[in-house]
Amino acid sequence: MRKNIKGNYLYITALSIFLVFFITFTFLDLKISKSISNEMNNHWFSQTFDMYGKTIIIVPIYLIFFGYFIKLMSFVNLVKKAIRAFNVLFNIIFIFTITTYFYYEFDINSLAKIISLSLIYVFIFIFIVLIAFNWIKLIYNNDQIAINKIVYAANISIIFLFIGFLNVELFKNLFGRIRPNEVIENDQSFFYVFQINFSSKRGKSFPSGHTLSAGQLIAVFYFLDLKNKRLESILKKVIPVFVIIFTLLTAISRVTMHKHFPTDVLFSMLILVVYYLLSPIIIKKIYERKIKNG
Repeated sequence: MRKNIKGNYLYITALSIFLVFFITFTFLDLKISKSISNEMNNHWFSQTFDMYGKTIIIVPIYLIFFGYFIKLMSFVNLVKKAIRAFNVLFNIIFIFTITTYFYYEFDINSLAKIISLSLIYVFIFIFIVLIAFNWIKLIYNNDQIAINKIVYAANISIIFLFIGFLNVELFKNLFGRIRPNEVIENDQSFFYVFQINFSSKRGKSFPSGHTLSAGQLIAVFYFLDLKNKRLESILKKVIPVFVIIFTLLTAISRVTMHKHFPTDVLFSMLILVVYYLLSPIIIKKIYERKIKNG
């Protein structure tokens, strides 16, 4: 009982602090954006976290697809060599796909960009190798309990990623808020947050997709159910801190690049938290209904 009350107070306090910042920035959006130099657009910090925001969502997407893959493989009666071969093939295809995406998506015209993008790519590559190496053991051992937990986490992650993406795209098209660079450099009209742009010249500033994508790395948390409880305990402390810091840095970079106003990135953080908490509830209800209906 006390734990629930303490948790409720924590949520209320966090929401109150958020609202104070959000309301304050509502009136300071344009002033803050105008105070930031255009030179920050090409700064290594802005460019690095622009790339990070575009690419890090690959991690939860990989967990979803590979989770379903090992579930599928667990149904097939294959020898270890065949399982290993399919595992290697799946991961080669996935790595080739993201490599192609990196190559065509980013215009690499500076050493700083090359270094930043390489670090992001290496991080994702190492993550994929570690997951592939550990999860394939579950098929060898026919650990259906662990595999089913992964599939359950993958289902939550799909809901989490999908409704977040849907919300961002819906609001971008509904409100049509013009980006700061268009307002400042091209003398376009400034629109306050939640003010619908009915003019012929519309934008997609509100809310920030990059900020949401960066924060959706937290979906990794859904998959944390390890046999090594000490490692699990450490990761449960490290991952949220990592995600929070890098999401904040991505959000700041979107503002410094004049791609978003402060309220754009703040609102993305809000829906990130809401959908992170809501997604497990949705999947739980679906499973309960499925069990009830047989």
